[in-house]
Amino acid sequence: KGKTLIFAYPSGKSDTSYAVSENVTAIKAQAFSGCKNLISVSLSDNVNTMGTSVFSGCTNLTEVVLSENLSWIQGSTFSNCTSLKSVKIPSDVDTIYSSAFSGCTSLESITIPKSVDLIEQYAFYDCNSLKDIYYFGTETQWNKIDIEENSAGDGNGALKNATIHYNKTIEPFTYNFSTDGKSVVIVKCDKSVSEATIPSEIEGLPVTVIDDNAFNSCSNLANINIPESVERIGVGAFYSSGVVNVTMTDNVKSIGEEAFSWCNKLESIKLSENIDKIEENMFYECESLTSIDIPNKVKSIGMSAFAFCTNLTTVTMGKNINKIAKNAFSDCYSITNVYYAGTEEEWSKIVLVGNTYLTNATIHYNGITSDMTMITVEVTKTESDTSYDFNISAQTKYGDCYVYAAMYDENGVMIGIDRVPLSMKDDTKISLDKKDNAKSVNIFVLSSQLQPISEKKSVKLVEE
Repeated sequence: KGKTLIFAYPSGKSDTSYAVSENVTAIKAQAFSGCKNLISVSLSDNVNTMGTSVFSGCTNLTEVVLSENLSWIQGSTFSNCTSLKSVKIPSDVDTIYSSAFSGCTSLESITIPKSVDLIEQYAFYDCNSLKDIYYFGTETQWNKIDIEENSAGDGNGALKNATIHYNKTIEPFTYNFSTDGKSVVIVKCDKSVSEATIPSEIEGLPVTVIDDNAFNSCSNLANINIPESVERIGVGAFYSSGVVNVTMTDNVKSIGEEAFSWCNKLESIKLSENIDKIEENMFYECESLTSIDIPNKVKSIGMSAFAFCTNLTTVTMGKNINKIAKNAFSDCYSITNVYYAGTEEEWSKIVLVGNTYLTNATIHYNGITSDMTMITVEVTKTESDTSYDFNISAQTKYGDCYVYAAMYDENGVMIGIDRVPLSMKDDTKISLDKKDNAKSVNIFVLSSQLQPISEKKSVKLVEE
């Protein structure tokens, strides 16, 4: 414990894909060298050091996810990876050393951050398929990079022959394209804006990523609308910004460390139901946050994730959580209620150290059991010009359950279904778009295992 773990991939393994353990912080030279079976490899962001030739000669490697905490790409890291087609250089890398991608004959695109200031000779030697460079900086910044050449001028000739896509702007955003050129990354926002609606599409391509630090220090930004197209929110994306209310869709799959850290005006946030972890410092010192609903799929809460959220009173979490890191809720001295979807026995199994304010709160257990009774729900309908809105009041609130709304046409044929988690502390709200042209709806509650929890409530949407 406390030691840096050096990783070496066991020789002779036949895996085609491999995810390096989060315990690993350093990978020694040639760790994966010559592993011809490997097709994809991913490193956690805990890796901060890699030796030379780590993936050299992995001739079937087509996909690699590098740690965002690397500061350089060592010599010959990917030399002769003849199947590698694209790669994203981490955002803090400043040097790409000699022969790093030499002999990557299938490499078609690469994303290079503006932090790079040196590309040594032969770094991209014999990369004759390279067509697109997505550079997260300006043309002026690119021209300042020291790109070394050999005497023949072909050591990094591939960089000169490729099309370089520099950052572009569409007020108030700066953007670029993803490594494969099929989607858009929001790189930066004008720090003076007070409200920003991120478009779902730019230049005919979906906006899928809010990049690291994109809204960092946008202190005037009060409201942000994140479109359905966004799948990833980067490290420190809204760090120290003025956001008050944040809503995202369930299409978001990951949110980076410190994404909302020091957002001291943040009052409410609706997180995606499809994230599986709360990263370190994600909500550090969000002193205006009073309650948080942690999605059911979340398995772990990182160190200092909610530290110094001094006005946080209510925490709701699913029963998939198995680890709450030390000091995750440090100095959250206002917490009074924790609504936990599992049983008391399941709660006792969570690795939970150094979170006195959390453990001293009243824990409300409400896990699903085979013998639980059916509940009664009351449904109230209102509507706007664009939607039907339902308020569902449940007689008893069980964790790990969902409210479903099944829509039907004039012939009684189901034309769609939507669901939201059953709130464990308030009434549950669900809205249906009038564009679906539904004539009636059935509303009911099921557990995550599709166990019926309530009888259905039938509501007519259009009176005959």
